[in-house]
Amino acid sequence: MQRAILSAMPEDFNTLLDRAAQARREHRHDLAERLAGEAVRVSERRGSRMDLARAMTALGQTVRDQGRFEQAVQLYEQAADIYRADGPPLRYAHTIRHVADFRVDMDQAEFAEPLYDEAVAIYRGCDETSKLELANALRGTAMAKVRLGKDEGRALLEEVRALYAQLGVQAGVAESERALAKLAAAPGS
Repeated sequence: MQRAILSAMPEDFNTLLDRAAQARREHRHDLAERLAGEAVRVSERRGSRMDLARAMTALGQTVRDQGRFEQAVQLYEQAADIYRADGPPLRYAHTIRHVADFRVDMDQAEFAEPLYDEAVAIYRGCDETSKLELANALRGTAMAKVRLGKDEGRALLEEVRALYAQLGVQAGVAESERALAKLAAAPGS
C-alpha cells in the first residue's frame, strides 16, 4: 500500500515534503523516510541546492525519530554546508542548532557547544531573528555549557528564563528554573 502511494505520487517537491511531515506526525516512519528520500532524489535531479538542503533536513528528522542520530547528524551537516554557502543565514543557524541538539542527545556536549555558540552569534546578529528562536538556541547553549561544567551556563540560563517568560512559554521558564535550582544546590556553588 505504501509503495503504491509513493509510486502514484507526482514528483512535486513540496508535496513530497508535506506528505513526509504528515507521515511523521502519524508515526509512519517508514513512509516518512521514503517520501523524504524521494524529495532528496527529486531535488538532486533538478539541481536545486536549497531544495536539497530542505529535503535533507526532512530526511534527517525522520531518521532521528527512529533513533539513528549519526545518520541524522550527517544529513543535517550536509544541509548546513549548503546553507553556509548559499544562505540564508537564519536557515544555517537553525540547521546547526539542530545538529547541536542531536549531539547533546548523543551525549556529545563538547561537539554541540561550538555549534550552539555559532548559532547564537548568528541569531543575535540578525534583526529577523524571533525571540523564540533565540531562546531555543540559548537554551541548548546553556545546557551544553552546564553539562561541560562551564560557569557561563548559569548566566545563559537566566537569560533563557527571562526570554521564555517574555514569550509566555511556561515550560521553558520551568525548565530553566529547575536547571538553575540544580546548579544552586550543587556543591561549590
